[in-house]
Amino acid sequence: MKIYYYRCNICLSVGAIKAVSSQKLKCSLCKEVMEEMGHVFDAKLVKEEERSVCDERCTRASGPSCDCKCNGENHGTGLTTTVIIVQGDIPEINLNDGLALFRRNQYLKANEEAKRRLDDKIKSLNPNSDHYLIKQLKEKFIKASTNKVHALRLKALRSLFI
Repeated sequence: MKIYYYRCNICLSVGAIKAVSSQKLKCSLCKEVMEEMGHVFDAKLVKEEERSVCDERCTRASGPSCDCKCNGENHGTGLTTTVIIVQGDIPEINLNDGLALFRRNQYLKANEEAKRRLDDKIKSLNPNSDHYLIKQLKEKFIKASTNKVHALRLKALRSLFI
C-alpha cells in the first residue's frame, strides 16, 4: 500500500489516503473531484508517468529513418517506461476546516466575478475577427483560476479584464 496525496482545486485543502492504487476522490467540503498530487516514495512525494524509452518520434515512427541516440534499437517499437518524478517533500495536511471554507468562499466569489467580466468582454468582441483574442482571454482566465497558491489566485482573478 502507498500513501496518496490529493488537493482540492477550490479550497486547496490537502488530504492523504492509504491505497493500493490511486483513486478519484471528492472534497467533502466542495464536492469536487480532487487532484492527485502523487504518492510517497523514499520520503518524497512522487508521481509516476509512462514515457517513451527513447523519443516518441523514434518509438512511434513508421518509416525507416532513425538518427537518435538509440541507433535504431527502439525505432517503431512503441516501448514505454515508468518514470518517477520527484514532486518535493511530503506536504503537511491542514485540518483547519474553517480556513478551507474561508478560502473556498473567497475563491468562488472571485472566480464568479472574473467569469462574468470575461463573458462581458467576449460579448463586446466579434467572434469572427477576434477569435484569437477570445482564445487568449479564456486561457488567461483558466491560468488565473487554476493557480495553486490562494493569494496569487485571488489577485490574478481580481485583476482580470479590468
